[in-house]
Amino acid sequence: MTDDDGGARDRDEDAPEASPDRSAEEGGRRGRARALVHGASWQLLAQLAPLVVNLALTPYVITKLGVVAYGLFLIASTLTQFLSQFDGGIGRSATRYFALYAGQGDRRAATRLLTSLLVCVITLTSVTLGTVFVLAPIVVDFFHAPPDLEQDTIFLVRVLTITVGVALARNLFSGVLNAHHRFRLTASTILLGYVVYAVGMLVVLENGYGLWGVAWIFVVQQILATVTLVPSALPLLSADGIGFVTRAELREFFAFAWKVQLAGLLNMTGLQGATLIVGRMAPHDVPVFGPGSTFAYQLRMVPLNAIAPLQSMLGQSIGRRGAPDTVEIFARAQRIWVIVIGGWVAVGAPAAYFGVNVWLPLPGEEAGLVASLMLLAHLFALLPEPLGLWCMLLERPEFEMRAGAITVTLMLTLSVLLVPLVGAVGVALATIVAQMSSFSYRLRMVSRLPVPVPGPLRSVPWTRMVLAALLSFLCVWGMATLIRQGFLPGRGIGLVLCGAAAAPAMAVYVGTTLGLRRAWQLIRRRGR
Repeated sequence: MTDDDGGARDRDEDAPEASPDRSAEEGGRRGRARALVHGASWQLLAQLAPLVVNLALTPYVITKLGVVAYGLFLIASTLTQFLSQFDGGIGRSATRYFALYAGQGDRRAATRLLTSLLVCVITLTSVTLGTVFVLAPIVVDFFHAPPDLEQDTIFLVRVLTITVGVALARNLFSGVLNAHHRFRLTASTILLGYVVYAVGMLVVLENGYGLWGVAWIFVVQQILATVTLVPSALPLLSADGIGFVTRAELREFFAFAWKVQLAGLLNMTGLQGATLIVGRMAPHDVPVFGPGSTFAYQLRMVPLNAIAPLQSMLGQSIGRRGAPDTVEIFARAQRIWVIVIGGWVAVGAPAAYFGVNVWLPLPGEEAGLVASLMLLAHLFALLPEPLGLWCMLLERPEFEMRAGAITVTLMLTLSVLLVPLVGAVGVALATIVAQMSSFSYRLRMVSRLPVPVPGPLRSVPWTRMVLAALLSFLCVWGMATLIRQGFLPGRGIGLVLCGAAAAPAMAVYVGTTLGLRRAWQLIRRRGR
């Protein structure tokens, strides 16, 4: 027998073994895709709730509360979103560790970490949020609340401060649930919370309880979420693990967490600080700027529902296989992410401009312009999201921290220069420049990662994005014209119609990028 014959025989003998390996690999890919799509779909369902609720209620709330009170409500809500970042970076860091422990099957370690962090969260929030609770009158006065609304606004800020503390502690249990892909439960709880919010708003405003009554709605929401999520997470923990991590482990955790804290705070300032800047520099523009900025932020949050499932999937893979063997999974997920984000913003920005203006009972078109510009700014924050997630999983949060510092510095500096010239729109323009600069930094730092991954820029379909934006503009402009001429209803229904008018542009974009068949296959995987 010749060597060639022996080699042929070896290849023949190896061939049957390769097929199961390929089948297992393909099965693993399908399983990961199914888990990601399934988790993202539940997260998406939960994120659609605030869109639907705000679509229906915002004009009603503005009318019932009044423009000034509504502006104070927006400021208080934005302020509490900032407060939710002051947890020492514990929440986001814990999510990373819970995902790794889930991949390793180590429930005892997850329980010890949760117990230790729960004590830390309670201690930390008692100091930080307690300070805000005491200083609430000064905070309200800083934003020029009128005397007749001052006490109700103080009460609202204090109640929201307490609910933030409860939510930060509860989020540790939510992190355990998400690490084990229990997104249906967390999403269902969010949905139920928005039902409570919608019904509560109707009851409170119809009975004239104002901001005081609105505060109690948030109390009911937090009670409901806590009694639902905390008991559900307990079976995923271990009674044997009740205790505390060592001091060395805690130091290691907080060496990572403080960077996550600063990165999260800077990113939140870059994303939501615009409303507070307008509230201070041009308070008369808050009722116009706030709804447009909030609508753009909610559109931004819709695709972000894939991030928690992606983090769980990547974290478990790194815990089982290591980071180098997870790069391919990351690259495939990032490519799809970039394509989806490109279409979402390209089609959504023109639709937001016309839709918001036919939706809100406000003069002029500034609210729609703000929504469109802020969504464009969010494009440059959304594209590198998987990359930021990869940095966190590899314990490199300092990259996100520096990117956030760039965003905040430029946004604050440019806002001071532009607001006196063009009003609240100047803050939106400043945010675009700041986010673009931060995005450029993120692209440069990819090569510095311990396990490098492809950057997102190479996957952006710029030409098809521009074409989709033009088609969306034409379609939605036609719909808005019909609405303004009285042929079709406006307000909330008008916003829905503008969104529907953009659907052909999205279909063309998806068909020329992902392909309609592939997109349909991803959707069908949702329930499997």
